[in-house]
Amino acid sequence: MRKFLEKGIPYGIAALLLFFLESCSLKSMNLAFEALLEAQIACVVAGDTCVDASTTPPPADTTAPTVTLTNLPTTGRPTVETGFLIGTSSDDTLVSAVQISIDGGAYSTASGTTNWRFALPTGSLTWKHGYFHSIDIRSVDSSANISTILSLNVRKGYNRDLNGDGYADIVVLAPGDASGMGAAYIFNGGASGIAATTPSAADHSITGQGRMGYASAMGDVNGDGYGDLAIGASDYSGLQGITYIFHGSTSGIITNTAAGANRILNYAGSNEFGYAIALGDVNGDGYDDLANGAYHVSGYSGLAFIYYSTGSGGISSTAGTTISGPGGSNFACGLGLGDINGDGFSDLIVGGNAYAGGNTGGVWIFHSAGSAGVTVSSYTSANTTIVGESASNFGIRIYTGDVNGDGYADLAVGAPQYGSYYGRSYVFNSTGTTSGITVSAATSANTIVSGFSVSAVGLGVALGDINGDGYDDFVTGAQSYSSSQGRVYVNLSDGAQASNGSVNLIVGESTNQSFGNALMISDINGDGLGDLIAGAVTYPDGVALSGRVYIFHSIGSGYLATVASSANTIISGGTGSEFGSNLVDANIPKDLYPKFLGVWTFGNLENYRIQI
Repeated sequence: MRKFLEKGIPYGIAALLLFFLESCSLKSMNLAFEALLEAQIACVVAGDTCVDASTTPPPADTTAPTVTLTNLPTTGRPTVETGFLIGTSSDDTLVSAVQISIDGGAYSTASGTTNWRFALPTGSLTWKHGYFHSIDIRSVDSSANISTILSLNVRKGYNRDLNGDGYADIVVLAPGDASGMGAAYIFNGGASGIAATTPSAADHSITGQGRMGYASAMGDVNGDGYGDLAIGASDYSGLQGITYIFHGSTSGIITNTAAGANRILNYAGSNEFGYAIALGDVNGDGYDDLANGAYHVSGYSGLAFIYYSTGSGGISSTAGTTISGPGGSNFACGLGLGDINGDGFSDLIVGGNAYAGGNTGGVWIFHSAGSAGVTVSSYTSANTTIVGESASNFGIRIYTGDVNGDGYADLAVGAPQYGSYYGRSYVFNSTGTTSGITVSAATSANTIVSGFSVSAVGLGVALGDINGDGYDDFVTGAQSYSSSQGRVYVNLSDGAQASNGSVNLIVGESTNQSFGNALMISDINGDGLGDLIAGAVTYPDGVALSGRVYIFHSIGSGYLATVASSANTIISGGTGSEFGSNLVDANIPKDLYPKFLGVWTFGNLENYRIQI
């Protein structure tokens, strides 16, 4: 009471206030609150408008939120092999939105806030394979504060992310598995890579219908942002052959059997349809199309097909392009798709390893005509024809990529029989004009890698960005090196071309294992550096045919390992499975080494494939 009176509050009012405080059981309030209340009452009695901290609004939120990208680095020029960006955001109050801008366009809102996900463009005429793009990422909080913008420059690669988690996956084929029906094993990528050591630890598997596993490719054929998988099985039904297309989803590929594929393609006769396949956008509609080969047609004249995507429905059941090859050439034993002339449409590259007699081999490049795709029907209408060196089996392996970053696809070709199976592999740079590649002889290649003993250099070739500089590097396999111990050559791009000197030589574990029979470069851990995946299909001794696959993580300048046993991950197949015969890569399949070489030696060749 005395405190109220001292503040000039009349006795009657003070008594009522004291009674109010007591009756409301507020006498237990702490002294700080009582003093605050007294001060407010004094203000009211005095008719003052005094305002203290109790009524002053809190200071404005000026703290900006933060945002991170977890499945790609923000430095370098990483290749995007997924349809989604993923990351996190935080704020001292509340994150309202995460927003992304592509190529300087308007910002679009991602799904989620503290954990966010953004679908990259699909079915787009501008978001094209091989092109460089800018991406800006920011987060906004509830007070409209904006984070520091993450800016990165990326190159769009093939979509290898089957389950949309933001990381490229790998698929290993084993045609001898499942009692000879063949199987495909899917291992999901992640920030730590892949930890599995056996096929049973795969995230998913698909059982075939007849030695499935000689050819495969990944890309997005239906424009939903998820990678899709195509697999060829050329031995199916007495060498008739068959090709399967499986669509990805949030759960990856759903079916466990080839018969459950979203699309199944056939071609009549024993023509080994599906022996080589590739994916790429030939007509520029933003959906990947399928190139398919049947080299056995008409006495090994061969046919190359293009099945165009219908859009959201995926690959058509009918070929939109059919091209016939020269007699006895094995035309379409090798296939590739890539934009050689830089017009925004993937061109078709076809190999015929028996062309020009004596197994010289040849490669034909057919330019897309634009939205109509490839419109020619004969090898004679090719825009470019490249003839291999004598008795080299030139064209049995084909791969496209961009080794100098000019936006024009360059071409890698293997010739494993060169020099009595010493072997050679070649990289031909595009001219960077609408003419594309114009050379006519293998010896005119910009880069040539040669074996120095019986090695079969070129039975495995791949291009991919190992050091994240935006230029594709070159790897080539030599699985016959040192009594089929096998070896892999790694040649980095210098920004103008793939170097002729190897920065890495990785050898297999032991003889008769065929290390390097299948190769791919893919960033499976999201660090922006291409990891090397290599098969050793005849592991452990050339008889049991269990097969192994090795994963080497890039350190930026190449790979630390010099021997296969030092790989970051080793996955071992079961007896007779031929695990690692083929590794899915999104451009050109890798044929099974024993499918060419019969019983693992050069002395027993199927003469219509590799002839001596």
